[in-house]
Amino acid sequence: MAGATAAERAACHLGSAAAADFACLAQSQCFKIEGVSDEGAYAGTKQAMAVLCIDDATQLQVMQLVAALLHLGNLSFEPSGDGDGVSLQSEANAASVDAASALLGVQTQRLVAALTTQVARGSHGFTKLLRLREAQAARDSLMKSVYALLFSWVVDRCKDSIGTDAHVRRTIGILDIYGFENFESINGFEQLCINFANEKLQSQFNRVVFASALEDYAREGIPVGVVEFPDNVEVISLFEGRPAGILALLQEECSLGNGSDSNLLQKLKMSHASKGEGVAFKTTRRDANSFVIAHFAGEVRYSVDGFLAKNKDPLHEDLLLAMEESSLSLLKHLFSRSRARANTSTATRQGTRFLGVLRTFQQQLANLLKLIESAKCNFVRCIKPNSAESASGFD
Repeated sequence: MAGATAAERAACHLGSAAAADFACLAQSQCFKIEGVSDEGAYAGTKQAMAVLCIDDATQLQVMQLVAALLHLGNLSFEPSGDGDGVSLQSEANAASVDAASALLGVQTQRLVAALTTQVARGSHGFTKLLRLREAQAARDSLMKSVYALLFSWVVDRCKDSIGTDAHVRRTIGILDIYGFENFESINGFEQLCINFANEKLQSQFNRVVFASALEDYAREGIPVGVVEFPDNVEVISLFEGRPAGILALLQEECSLGNGSDSNLLQKLKMSHASKGEGVAFKTTRRDANSFVIAHFAGEVRYSVDGFLAKNKDPLHEDLLLAMEESSLSLLKHLFSRSRARANTSTATRQGTRFLGVLRTFQQQLANLLKLIESAKCNFVRCIKPNSAESASGFD
């Protein structure tokens, strides 16, 4: 936003708006980093896209899609006049609704209908009014899907620009792993996914660095004595165990018509809280809707609020069709390609069996680990030298 020209801001329906005017950007209340030029970063981004042979018209469409997400984030659903469902008809929503629909290349009425209702298809089709949380989840899912598809498209353009030969068998891959997350206020579904990935990667690290080395020493007859190393098998079992692991219980609860976050928490407590101290799962009196997991990097408290909605990630058919029929060529391409790959949503079904975001994430993580295990691994341990993000300084 800071480096955009007046013409670009107008094309993105930004006008004189600042970052503080958008809910997606204003949550941290941090709008400027000392020593960082937003204008320079914007110019650098455009130059990088030009290097990838992304023409000016397509660059503008990329910016318009990002701007559309900002406007979608400002939508505030309100109870409809008849008491059923929700509405976006208030004057406060008018500018954001018009801007978002224009930038997405979708008629305003169609976008509003897709965000507030859902058409049940079949022989007895009917229109369902979405409740407040359902409408918010639909909007958030649309935003995440557009951003994810756009991000993947940029990555594909980067790979295409390298010009690699598909028949080459020897490659060098660099994996920048997730950082372990533990916020003081609260941790949610997103942190659970990130920390689950960290546990799996830590287990891989343990096997390669410790277990494999000890096996080599034993095979070569080199005495090393007893070597103890961290083992996070119990935590991984808490996630992946059947029938009462977190993934299994979350998948089960999402499949039930009356499933809820509170029911999920009760099932977790019944399955794991009675195993005594020192186990991976713990309860807490600090918040009735939360639980604690003793990760390899420390204990983390998670709130179950929103777990089911986020795991379902409901991008329903009406929103998909609206995006596929967009007048914006890039957006239409992104969703049409996604449909062709049968990957229109992170919440997928395998046959008739519901998978969900976390289970799909687990499968993707398993594929990544399989690729890592097929290669010769070298690990680089990084440290954060200072919190000022400055060179040559160590706290």
